Parts: sequence; structure tokens; C-alpha cells
Amino acid sequence: MTAKPPLLLDLPMPIETERLLIRPPQPGDGEGLHAIIADTYDDLVRWLNWSPAPPCVRDLEIESRQLWAKFITREELRFILIEKETNTIVGRMAFPPILTKWFMPIFGVSYFIGAAHQGKGYGYEGAHAITLYAFEAMKAQKVIIKCERDNLKSRRIPERLGFELEGIERGTWTHPNAKELSEIYNYCCFNASTLPSHPVHWKDR
Repeated sequence: MTAKPPLLLDLPMPIETERLLIRPPQPGDGEGLHAIIADTYDDLVRWLNWSPAPPCVRDLEIESRQLWAKFITREELRFILIEKETNTIVGRMAFPPILTKWFMPIFGVSYFIGAAHQGKGYGYEGAHAITLYAFEAMKAQKVIIKCERDNLKSRRIPERLGFELEGIERGTWTHPNAKELSEIYNYCCFNASTLPSHPVHWKDR
């Protein structure tokens, strides 16, 4: 367990993989986020039950600034994935507050990749990096990924990472067809040693 309150825990940024730079949203990211969210919005609404209308650039710029502040206070840990070769935002990831338990500590991982950047392995690469970061930098005891049963692209990520299928929750979310309740697959990992070996770097690592 972490020996420090979250506010005193040093979380070095950015995280780097072979192709990605991963860091919290910050001022100036609104436009880049809007591009990938607008491009992927139908899929987001389908699986996440978002509002029918996508957020505008202004709203995402405000959110980026708020999330930068929340990262500093450890209130909410969200990240953007930047393709290093083009300096383009290609996706978002997070340790969602609802799945964050600092006192244990346990963290969940959520993710989405912009439609134009899917099929390139960025979701897998980013999820691997922040899972490793959770264990090594945040001293996690357990990392969780929750996926809807029929969201096969999402489920492939924890399965490729070697996460265990811990259980299936029934009736906790509405299925995208709005006619039935979803089945949520709960994947978990307890140790960084079970993860595949890929290059991941941050300060002092």
C-alpha cells in the first residue's frame, strides 16, 4: 500500500512508449481532443451512453484545464495519447475516479482511440504503459479493466495484456441496443511481472 497521501505521491510525467507520449490534458489541448472525439462520437455514445451531442472545442478546452488542475491534486487522473511522430492526439485514457481506491490501492483503466487511429495498436500500447505505471509509480496492488460483453475491440486489450477474467457483472449497464441490460466483463491484473515486455519510460525509469 502507498505510504503517502495521494497529494504527496510523486507522479512523474510524461510516460513514453515506442510511439506514444502520454500525459495529462493541459491548456491548449481542446482542439486536438475535439478532433478525435467528434470523429469517434457515434462509437462513444454507443458504448458509454454519452450525451447525443458531442462537446465543442470550448468545452473541451475548459475540461482540459480543469483536468490539469485535478491531476495535480490527484482528484482525477486522465491522460491523452500523443503520436510522437506527428505530435497528434490519438486517444484518451484514465484511472476513472469511480474505480480509484487510493487506500488499497486499486486503479481501473479506461480508454478510447480516435476512429482514424484505430487498428494501429495504440490502445494496447497505451493501456500497457499506464498499467505498468500504476504498479510501479503508484504502487498499485490491483489494476482493473471493465468492458461491455459485445465490445470485442475493447476486450481484446486486457486479454492481450494477460489480465485475468475475474467475473461478469449482469444488469449494471444498459446495452447499446437499449433492449437489454449489459454484461460487463471484469478483467484484473495483480502484478506488473505478468504484463508483456515492451519499452516504457518516465523520469528516473
